[in-house]
Amino acid sequence: MEPEKSKNPLHVFIIPDVNAAGKRKGLPVWAGHQRGYIAFQSITRRAWSLGITHLTVWALSRDNI
Repeated sequence: MEPEKSKNPLHVFIIPDVNAAGKRKGLPVWAGHQRGYIAFQSITRRAWSLGITHLTVWALSRDNI
Protein backbone atom coordinates (compact mmCIF):
# COMPACT_ATOMS: atom_id res chain seq x y z
CA MET A 1 0.00 0.00 0.00
CA GLU A 2 1.44 3.38 -1.06
CA PRO A 3 1.27 6.47 1.17
CA GLU A 4 -1.28 9.10 0.16
CA LYS A 5 0.28 11.80 -2.01
CA SER A 6 -0.41 15.43 -1.20
CA LYS A 7 -2.01 17.60 -3.87
CA ASN A 8 0.11 20.48 -2.59
CA PRO A 9 3.80 20.87 -3.40
CA LEU A 10 6.28 20.13 -0.63
CA HIS A 11 8.77 22.77 -1.77
CA VAL A 12 7.96 26.30 -2.94
CA PHE A 13 10.48 28.86 -4.21
CA ILE A 14 9.59 32.57 -3.94
CA ILE A 15 11.28 35.55 -5.55
CA PRO A 16 9.79 38.67 -3.95
CA ASP A 17 10.02 42.05 -5.63
CA VAL A 18 9.31 44.43 -2.77
CA ASN A 19 11.34 47.25 -4.34
CA ALA A 20 9.13 47.41 -7.43
CA ALA A 21 5.95 46.92 -5.41
CA GLY A 22 6.85 49.83 -3.14
CA LYS A 23 7.79 52.09 -6.06
CA ARG A 24 4.48 51.38 -7.84
CA LYS A 25 2.61 52.52 -4.73
CA GLY A 26 4.87 55.54 -4.21
CA LEU A 27 6.29 54.18 -0.95
CA PRO A 28 9.82 54.73 0.35
CA VAL A 29 12.13 51.73 0.03
CA TRP A 30 11.91 50.82 3.72
CA ALA A 31 8.09 50.75 3.56
CA GLY A 32 8.20 48.33 0.62
CA HIS A 33 10.51 46.07 2.61
CA GLN A 34 8.26 46.31 5.66
CA ARG A 35 5.22 45.28 3.61
CA GLY A 36 7.25 42.44 2.10
CA TYR A 37 8.14 41.20 5.58
CA ILE A 38 4.50 41.26 6.67
CA ALA A 39 3.49 39.40 3.51
CA PHE A 40 6.27 36.85 4.09
CA GLN A 41 4.94 36.10 7.57
CA SER A 42 1.50 35.44 6.12
CA ILE A 43 2.93 33.28 3.34
CA THR A 44 4.97 31.13 5.74
CA ARG A 45 1.97 30.52 8.00
CA ARG A 46 -0.21 29.57 5.03
CA ALA A 47 2.50 27.33 3.54
CA TRP A 48 2.86 25.49 6.85
CA SER A 49 -0.91 24.99 7.12
CA LEU A 50 -0.94 23.50 3.60
CA GLY A 51 1.78 21.00 4.49
CA ILE A 52 4.56 22.66 2.52
CA THR A 53 7.71 21.49 4.26
CA HIS A 54 10.33 23.55 2.38
CA LEU A 55 10.13 27.22 1.52
CA THR A 56 13.00 28.91 -0.30
CA VAL A 57 13.10 32.70 -0.67
CA TRP A 58 15.57 34.53 -2.89
CA ALA A 59 15.89 37.73 -0.88
CA LEU A 60 19.06 39.30 -2.26
CA SER A 61 20.31 40.17 -5.69
CA ARG A 62 23.29 42.04 -7.00
CA ASP A 63 21.03 45.07 -7.57
CA ASN A 64 20.19 45.19 -3.86
CA ILE A 65 23.78 45.19 -2.61
